[in-house]
Amino acid sequence: MYDSLRSVKIISIILIALGIVFFLLEFAAAGSISILGLVLFMIGFGLNSLMRAVRYELEKLRLENAELRRQIQEKWK
Repeated sequence: MYDSLRSVKIISIILIALGIVFFLLEFAAAGSISILGLVLFMIGFGLNSLMRAVRYELEKLRLENAELRRQIQEKWK
């Protein structure tokens, strides 16, 4: 489960890096702002934020599941 989150994090870092590179290349070459660079950066940043939230929620659910299992085992003893 965490392997897929790790691969999404890598993809988001790549998108952020590509966005920065495209933005800087366009800005240096033409003196204008690269919309593609900004879009890639924002997609990567949003994906990274989303994965942090998903990881937090999964950890919270895992702890809640462990607590419920403990309560069930105590109830049936």
